[in-house]
Amino acid sequence: MEIDNWLLGALGVVDGRVVNLLEKLRPFIYGGKISGAGRGGVVLILPREGEVVEKMLTAWGHPYYKVSIYRGGAAAV
Repeated sequence: MEIDNWLLGALGVVDGRVVNLLEKLRPFIYGGKISGAGRGGVVLILPREGEVVEKMLTAWGHPYYKVSIYRGGAAAV
């Protein structure tokens, strides 16, 4: 995932701020996927250290939705 995100940033398909965000979070996540139309409007993150990632996103002013998956499907928290 990391190489794909870097390539999309290098091609100018994704805003560099999104690539930088994933770079800063790298020690605390398993990976992240840039998605959405309009130069990566959505970033899906699989956190390794969820509380740290939440604190960092909040401190940087990035809105986020915490989603969990269970046997009956997915639910937003």
